Amino acid sequence: MSRAVAYRRRGVDDIDGKIIEHVREYGSVSNRTVQRTFDLHVFAARDLISDLRSRGILAKIGEAKGGPNVRYGPGPKFPKS
Repeated sequence: MSRAVAYRRRGVDDIDGKIIEHVREYGSVSNRTVQRTFDLHVFAARDLISDLRSRGILAKIGEAKGGPNVRYGPGPKFPKS
């Protein structure tokens, strides 16, 4: 008998809140900033940013296609305050 596992999207948690506050204060955030702030591996930081982008909280800004110069700023669903 197989059981289906329901996927649930993460809600806003403490880490999300701190990233949102960082973007409010500095205007953007990078993968490296997330890694250093939360002591995460590069892939864990990527997944966290990807989740925030998929929910519309963050959006890629600038022309960089990849690497350390990619920055993320407020997306269409970025919390007002």
